[in-house]
Amino acid sequence: MKKFNRIIAVLIALSIIFSATAFAFESDGFDYLEYPNEAISVFSEDILNCIGKEEGYEANKGYDGTALYFSPYWSLTVNNESVPLYATLSYDRECDGVLSSYQYIFPKGDSFTFNVSLKFNGEIYNGICLPEKEGVAVEIMGDTLNAVINHCGTFTFLINNDDQRYAVTLFVKEYTNESAEIANYINTYGEDNVTIIEKGYYELDELVLDRKVTYFCKGAFIKANHIKDINSADDEGKLLSFMYVNGGDGVVVDGLGTFDFNSLDWHERSHFTVNESKNSNFEGLIFLNPSSWTVTFYGCENCNISDISVFGYRTNSDGINVCGCSDMAITDCFCRNGDDSFSVKTTNSVYPSKNIKFSNCIGWSTKARCFGITGEVYAEISDIEFSDCAVIYRNAIWDNDRVSSLAVMNEYGGCNISNVTFRNIEIHHDSGRPIIVAIWNDAFPEDVESSTISNIVFQNIDCKYSAEMSKLSAQRDITKFGAFAAKICTYLVENGYTKVEIFQLIVNWLSFFYDTDYSIGVDFSNVTVNGRAFTKSNDIVRVGNTSIG
Repeated sequence: MKKFNRIIAVLIALSIIFSATAFAFESDGFDYLEYPNEAISVFSEDILNCIGKEEGYEANKGYDGTALYFSPYWSLTVNNESVPLYATLSYDRECDGVLSSYQYIFPKGDSFTFNVSLKFNGEIYNGICLPEKEGVAVEIMGDTLNAVINHCGTFTFLINNDDQRYAVTLFVKEYTNESAEIANYINTYGEDNVTIIEKGYYELDELVLDRKVTYFCKGAFIKANHIKDINSADDEGKLLSFMYVNGGDGVVVDGLGTFDFNSLDWHERSHFTVNESKNSNFEGLIFLNPSSWTVTFYGCENCNISDISVFGYRTNSDGINVCGCSDMAITDCFCRNGDDSFSVKTTNSVYPSKNIKFSNCIGWSTKARCFGITGEVYAEISDIEFSDCAVIYRNAIWDNDRVSSLAVMNEYGGCNISNVTFRNIEIHHDSGRPIIVAIWNDAFPEDVESSTISNIVFQNIDCKYSAEMSKLSAQRDITKFGAFAAKICTYLVENGYTKVEIFQLIVNWLSFFYDTDYSIGVDFSNVTVNGRAFTKSNDIVRVGNTSIG
């Protein structure tokens, strides 16, 4: 009996030890994103040679296979555990095609410490973790970069003087028990109103989100099928968005699904469009190699968008466009893409854009702008805020009068823009201008007769490096007007207009050009550029009727 009691005592002690060990693992352990094998293509450097500066349908066409690879440059360990590191296509002006390596880590516990080691297949001279506000230091030991992460966030590692070819981004997100979360949705909305996309590989022509809840499990990989060859503008506009929500009150899209558009031709279709939805939540989506606008909201009200990531390189692959919406919140999103990253627009005169807030987002635009009001302003835009955001790297310089890290651009439409705030923003590198506020129009000067941009605030902006001065411009560019007029004159001559008639038209156009009433009002507070305080005399170019508070 005593022997039996001793055995029981030993078993109880062992159970306590194992229980304590399991609890410790639950506290300090982690989960990570793992894709099905079918989703991963074989990488070749030849793939990067297909990515270049050229515009047009051939340069931006689709390709067979997916845009997902195992990173050929790095291996990753977290707390001495090997973790797969994935890579997808991106672009850099100086070396054309590049890869973005990435992984998602989910700590199991409120407090955690991750010892991250990234081993490179070459030599590392120096490194940095961005955004700097995250406070993560790096240690270089030969071919390995080491860092300690003890809080959730998005961490991008650059090496060798910010070499864009070898960037690694780790998304450390709160752990979610998927089974419990799905069960809660079913209990709340009913099983018939919940669609679950399990982990796996899918090839689809389209995906209509017509239920109350759509949940994408971690590792669900959806590849959009190529439907129609696009070789010119005449071929465009025939297909609906690949994935869309039409209307709905209280729609939920959740989880962590990945969508691949590698096979789609340039402008074949948009990718995720939400039309006139109210009180809805969209969270946890990853988009690879978009061929057109990626995530677009039209006429929506009171929606939350969070934890969306976009990786791409193609021209016009805008990240998140909010068009004609009100009372919107966009948080914790990431875009390394081939056009504007985070934009507010009004694409028609029916819906103004107002009360829209972007926070804790990261922009990394390789061909255009990172944050701001861009392009279409066909209805008023007001009360927009970009706060606690960061620009990793922006090196597009194709037009330094139009593209910048932070932009308020009235390019088409001519309606007024007011009450736009950029606050607490870190810009690591801008090869052009960090800030542009402008009323600009090239092709259609009659669009903007009387336009104002007022109460634009830049507060607590730290631009570590910029190559050009910021710019405020409230006047047409006569050289661009001249090019436009030359084209029109050629057309008029070909259609029988006399020299006297053409001359009178030019006089009228020039009068219109100079008589238009434009004005811009901007306030700068605690702005630093290149390590020194921003000043009106040294850091900004002003054209036309502009005022600085």
